[in-house]
Amino acid sequence: MLFDDTGWGAGDSLSLEKIVADITLDRANERRGDFIERPTLQRYWVVRAQGGHYYDMFINHSLISISHINGLNFSDAHPFLPEVDVLQSRMKTNYVRDAKTKAAFTSHFHQVISFIFDMKVGDLVLTVSDTEIRIGRIIGNPKIVNTSIVHYYDETNQKTLNHKLRRGVAWGPAFKRKDLPFAVTKSLRANQAVFNIDEHWELIYHLLYPVFRFDNKLYISCNITQRKAINNYAMSIFLQTLSELELAAKSRINNISNELIIERIISNKINDQDLTLTTKAQFFSPGTVWGVLHFAPEHASAMTDFAAAYLSLMSSGAKDTNYHIALTAGALGLVGMAKYWPYVRESLQPQIPHCKTDILEDDSNDEGPFV
Repeated sequence: MLFDDTGWGAGDSLSLEKIVADITLDRANERRGDFIERPTLQRYWVVRAQGGHYYDMFINHSLISISHINGLNFSDAHPFLPEVDVLQSRMKTNYVRDAKTKAAFTSHFHQVISFIFDMKVGDLVLTVSDTEIRIGRIIGNPKIVNTSIVHYYDETNQKTLNHKLRRGVAWGPAFKRKDLPFAVTKSLRANQAVFNIDEHWELIYHLLYPVFRFDNKLYISCNITQRKAINNYAMSIFLQTLSELELAAKSRINNISNELIIERIISNKINDQDLTLTTKAQFFSPGTVWGVLHFAPEHASAMTDFAAAYLSLMSSGAKDTNYHIALTAGALGLVGMAKYWPYVRESLQPQIPHCKTDILEDDSNDEGPFV
């Protein structure tokens, strides 16, 4: 449907280099983390003291904290790196004295160990309130601070945070909980004050970035902002367009012609190496479409081609979005794209994530490793 051998073609003067240049020009003063790569060792955490009661204090004072060892009378220390056996013994004694259950001790001890030893500077952390979640970068090593923080909202309204175990955090974007995809909401359901969500790292990145890379895979994110019923035909065109973008980008690796691509589609000779795009979609209105494509290490250029074409097609900041459609179609030889994409855009109102993420990637404020 979208491929054609008339009009725009691979032999025309338009190129993916022009697309990249055009994106750069349109976004000269706006950073979207277009080609961010997830750090290999980065981990992902949730910290929410007392069910989110201290959310605003975490944000306003650039920290995360827990009160699990408040009664152990540790002196101020930065970094705070206790002997695990000593910490366990002192916590156990304290919990027995306060008549707390063995289960409570075990849970809290493991949370403290995670907070001190498993979290690392450079990891991402989420904290939550009743209405929002916010994502930040851990920039501080664990420390004990015995001085309470008092936050004054006005002359008669204040809140005190007396948690002694803390870490510094540079907070980034916030998201309304009512607008979060169900998969993200589900990942936050644990009841502990501290818990790990490494298995859900893709969800975090899909919230933040339109395109990102990890382990020879390219991930794409799209939000369907239409609030009416989702049009099935428009969605089918949208998903097919993504697959054909992949095929066209990969065809450039071996200089495969558009005519051969069309022949392979018609004769059903597409194999796993041709089309690897898989999607996870939440077909609500609004909803989400998240995709992942596999690329061989030697095919990094095809990954860049696809990402550039996708971002150009999805660009909502362009002065003339139809120009971006024509540009992408011309560079890849996808004439039908220019014909059908305006209909998809009107029916689904697709948008890519638009977050200021620089602070999550900036390591200039990270505390160095402790000795």
